[in-house]
Amino acid sequence: METLFLLRQCYILTFKTFLLNIKLLIFFILQLTIIRSSLSQDCVCQIYKDNSIVVDETLSAGDKARFDNVAKYLLKSKNDFCQLTYLLINAKYKVKNHQFETWDKDIVNIETLSNKLNCPEAKFDILALKTEYFQESDQIELAVKTAYEMLYDAEKRKDEGSACIAAALLSALYWRQDDDEKALSFIPQVIKYVHQVKEEKELPGIYNWLSRNYESVYAMNDNKTYLDSAEIFADKALLTGRKLNMNFQVKTAFQSKEAIAYHRGDFNKSLRLHDSIYYYIQKSNSPVQLPMYFQMKAYTLQELGLKQEAAGHQDSAILYARKYSQPSYLANFLKTGIDIYEDAGMTQKAMNSLKEYVMIKDSVQTSKRTAIISELEQKYEKEKDSRRILELSNQRYLLWGGIGLLTVLSGLIYFIYRHRIMKRDQLILETEQRLNRARMNPHFFFNALASLQSFAINETDSMAIAENLSKFSHIMRETLENTYREYNSIQQEIDFMTEYLELQQMRFPNKFTFEILNSVSDSDSILIPSMIVQPFVENSVEHGFANIDYKGFIELEFSQQGGNTVVKISDNGRGLGHQSLKSKPYISRASQIIKDRIYLLNLKLKTNAQFSIQNNDKSEKGVNILITLPEIYDHENLSHR
Repeated sequence: METLFLLRQCYILTFKTFLLNIKLLIFFILQLTIIRSSLSQDCVCQIYKDNSIVVDETLSAGDKARFDNVAKYLLKSKNDFCQLTYLLINAKYKVKNHQFETWDKDIVNIETLSNKLNCPEAKFDILALKTEYFQESDQIELAVKTAYEMLYDAEKRKDEGSACIAAALLSALYWRQDDDEKALSFIPQVIKYVHQVKEEKELPGIYNWLSRNYESVYAMNDNKTYLDSAEIFADKALLTGRKLNMNFQVKTAFQSKEAIAYHRGDFNKSLRLHDSIYYYIQKSNSPVQLPMYFQMKAYTLQELGLKQEAAGHQDSAILYARKYSQPSYLANFLKTGIDIYEDAGMTQKAMNSLKEYVMIKDSVQTSKRTAIISELEQKYEKEKDSRRILELSNQRYLLWGGIGLLTVLSGLIYFIYRHRIMKRDQLILETEQRLNRARMNPHFFFNALASLQSFAINETDSMAIAENLSKFSHIMRETLENTYREYNSIQQEIDFMTEYLELQQMRFPNKFTFEILNSVSDSDSILIPSMIVQPFVENSVEHGFANIDYKGFIELEFSQQGGNTVVKISDNGRGLGHQSLKSKPYISRASQIIKDRIYLLNLKLKTNAQFSIQNNDKSEKGVNILITLPEIYDHENLSHR
């Protein structure tokens, strides 16, 4: 279950921060900035002003029929501001649904009419529209630039509501770039401006955005203060959303409350809240939200041990993702389905999901490249035909144009190839850097030093003091060297873990015993990745043996099986199901470290290393960890293996 908790956390941080936070912000922007012309006495479209909540809800839900029904009244109006309103919301709908074909024409028409009307608030709307377009088309640098222009424009006009929108948008853009510190810096600014917002209908979207962001911050650092803040803003969004009958915002508030209940381990409450989410999805006519609803409910059911029901909801998530989502979005549901099906014992379904996931990811990349090249080829053909008709005498220019275009195509193909290589190298570098930061828990060093100090004060045996101090210094030296050394021999690892566990016994007298078994014939020559065993042993000592009323026992076993090196770690602690929520981040940290190490090992050596964690089947106590690694000898050239 701990692995599943980690998977949902990763899913929330990568999938939700990128999709839910960004899409929630898009809906928020759609709600608040569809047209700001209603804020000025000189820039008023009364039709929109009277129907703004309906338009916001239909845009947020992606309900094209209802949207067209409202928009047609704007289109028929003879009021120039209503015409501008129509152009803006129609362009926003296209951008939201990735219909970029007419973007250049649409933005020219909007800016032309805006200049004619000379409406100051329209400038902010156009900047918001451009920011949204750049964001949806993955031009993040330009999106950040126009978002700062939005903030400057709002502050210049002393428009607190617009400033609140701009600050929230900048925060979301920095989230998307993984710049957590910069993203967090805008949250106080949003809270400052939210108290000055004049339109009550703007508040549910702002409250929901704040709740989602605080929940995301909690997911990163496990500080329950952020979770409490998330719940406060979710309750405010729920209260004002119900008051104004804004069903989509009420649905989003319930989603925040469900995530909060899940984080707190109250899975029964999480399950009940899913019923409210489903009710408001239906009430707001938002079927595009169904894939995420079924996905999150599948995780909750899995935490409750209802594995078959979880698999059934995963089926529904994938079914609705096929119906309402782009292939790249569907791929994420297939990827999470692999683990849910496997946990439910549905091996064949898990394999089918994996195959389709790989196929879609490959086809999406191919489709993007083909679309770019096809678009360039079409432009080339149009240009060539036009010149043949109008300038038959200038065929040499056409030839040079074709050569130049082919050069561009060649450069584009090379750029795409280089981009993929650089992205792969960047992933390796980032993973290696994360590993260097995720070495042995520094708290151990501080605690061990404190124990040595106490030992020196109370112990008269100077030889024992010197021996323990020698062990501690050796562990520190080995840990620092392991930051740069990629592999250790099995004998080095045994010596290191022996000293490490003896020091832990000094810290926790009579708390546990340990045994290290080694059946590897050539343990001085066979290598394993450094720091791959210690995180799990640390977890057993620090958390597995916490608050037990019996003596703990750890067994490490190194062996060779079928051409592989196998490391088995066993303890008789509380097991995964009995460890507190507070200890879960440490378990996740140990799992993530070994995942990263094995990922790099498989990538560099083209091997199939793996590991598993499960409760002890023979008793209710303890866990078994099995790490399977390729046999690596110290005389091998690992960089060219």
